Amino acid sequence: MKKYHIISHTHWDREWYLTFQEFRMRLVRLVDKLLDILDSDPDFKHFMLDGQTIVLEDYLEIRPEKRDIITQHIQSGRILIGPWHILPDMFLVSPEAHIRNLLQGDRTARQFGSKMPVGYIPDPFGHPGQVPQILNGFGLEAASLWRGLSEQPPELIWESPDGSSVFLAYLRDGYGNGANLPVRNPELFTEQLSKAGESLLAHSALDECLIMLGTDHMEPPTQTSAAIAFANKHLPEVEVCHSTLPAYIQSAREQLKDEYEVLPVVRGELRAC
Repeated sequence: MKKYHIISHTHWDREWYLTFQEFRMRLVRLVDKLLDILDSDPDFKHFMLDGQTIVLEDYLEIRPEKRDIITQHIQSGRILIGPWHILPDMFLVSPEAHIRNLLQGDRTARQFGSKMPVGYIPDPFGHPGQVPQILNGFGLEAASLWRGLSEQPPELIWESPDGSSVFLAYLRDGYGNGANLPVRNPELFTEQLSKAGESLLAHSALDECLIMLGTDHMEPPTQTSAAIAFANKHLPEVEVCHSTLPAYIQSAREQLKDEYEVLPVVRGELRAC
């Protein structure tokens, strides 16, 4: 049976086409909405805060009274944070900056629960070859990214010059391949979800794929769990689950255990445009 892992998330630039404070107010609105959804909808199972912990600090400076409830959701696995302090542009900062970035992300995550055990770096315009080596040094054996690769399949091994490696969940169709799914229209949601899944499965060694339901500064849709339930009933031979990157990666590695050694290997810098 095919399985679509729907990942609810947002991609958060702290300062871009608006100032930091303008984006911070949007962040406060987003997290307020997320907490309301988590409180009212037990079927909304998970939300990923973009692989970085600094968004917690930005939010809690405005809403310090929400710290305990956020901590509860992180510890229960409903909100996923880290492993980074802030998502880096991999070629614009020094090597030491990457180490300190992960160190600070780890320190912050420990205050709330645990960090997501995936080197999630979806948006930088390329990646140094030593990233798998660096991630291994922080106990991370998997990574997920979009830019820097091209026509490769969604499941890869990424190897550093020293021979260290990570399982790489390549977001072949982007970190927002499910962002435009119309959750308010379950029938159309189901139809378009099927197309998004088949687009990835055509290149995959698995019968599972990642549908990333989020994009830049996108708030979580309140109808997500209802749309997933509808799709589950109306997509034959497909299990649609509200999932996480770690759950997908664990499932992928279990499926591939007999073929893991023969997965395609990418080595060194990833600079495909």
